[in-house]
Amino acid sequence: MEENATIQIPELGELRYDGEMDNHEIDVPSRFGVIKITLECEDELSADELVAEIRTFCSNLDSILEKAFKEIVDTMLPLKNESWLDDDEAPISADELLQATQSGEISISLCQGGLAEMFFEDGDFFGGHWIVVWHREDGVVEEAHLAG
Repeated sequence: MEENATIQIPELGELRYDGEMDNHEIDVPSRFGVIKITLECEDELSADELVAEIRTFCSNLDSILEKAFKEIVDTMLPLKNESWLDDDEAPISADELLQATQSGEISISLCQGGLAEMFFEDGDFFGGHWIVVWHREDGVVEEAHLAG
């Protein structure tokens, strides 16, 4: 795809090619706000194939994000309350963690076939680290952890 080229996807938005980074980006609306998705392909894909990859992943985006938020609560809430509390800080609730991660920036690095690495702002519960969750090709969401 040519540098600075764009593809209009009517239901999703504008898929942009970033020649410097050699990837494609799109800002997709979801019930959790606008999600920045970066599509990184090892193989050269046609415009139709790029659109198909984005449409397939985004057709279940809200469900994927809901699974990711559940994984964040299941994994990161105990970590926060057992290891990341300041001396004078009370334990946080699942609702507080959800509010922070759902209202912050969310970005997704998508590979061909549906494998994705999802990044969520931590609401400063983990010192400003991003929370990362994997979405496997088979649809399983797993392995919430801190970036870095």
